[in-house]
Amino acid sequence: EARYLEPFTVAKAGLDASLQRLQPLTAGDAEQEHRVVAMRQLAVEKMAEIDETVALRQRGDSAAALAVFATDRGRLVMDKIRAAGAEIGDNERSKQERQQKEWRDAADSTVWVSMGGAATLFVLILIAAVVTSRDYHARETEAWVRQGQAGVAERLLGEQGLQSIG
Repeated sequence: EARYLEPFTVAKAGLDASLQRLQPLTAGDAEQEHRVVAMRQLAVEKMAEIDETVALRQRGDSAAALAVFATDRGRLVMDKIRAAGAEIGDNERSKQERQQKEWRDAADSTVWVSMGGAATLFVLILIAAVVTSRDYHARETEAWVRQGQAGVAERLLGEQGLQSIG
C-alpha cells in the first residue's frame, strides 16, 4: 500500500543529499572518503533491492517479492551499511579525542610556559631591585664621603696651625 511506502519514498529522496553532506566532512582523509564511497554504493544497492521488492509486489508477484526478501540480501547489505557507519563514526570520534588531547596538552604547555615566564620576570625584577638598591647605597656612601671631604677641605682653607688641623 502506498501509505506504507511513504517513509521509504521520503528516505530515498533525501538519501543522496545526506550522503553528499557527509562527503565534505571527511575530505582530506582518504580512509574516511573511501568508507563514504563504500557506504554510498551499499545504499544504492539497498535501495535497488527495496525497489525490486516493491516493484514485484506492486505487479502482484508476492511470491517473487518474498523470495527476494528471503535471500537476506537486504539484511546483509544493511548490516554492511551499519558497519560502515560505525567505522566512520568510530574513526571520527578517535580523531576528535586525539585533537582534544592535543588541545589539552597545548593548553597545559601554555600554562607552564606562562608560569615560567612570570617566574623569570619576577626573578629579573628582584635582581633589578637588588642592583638598584646597591647602586643607591653606593651613591649615598659616595655622597657622604664627598660631603666629608668637602668639610675637611673647608676647614683646611687658609693658614692654619698644626694644632687646629689636628
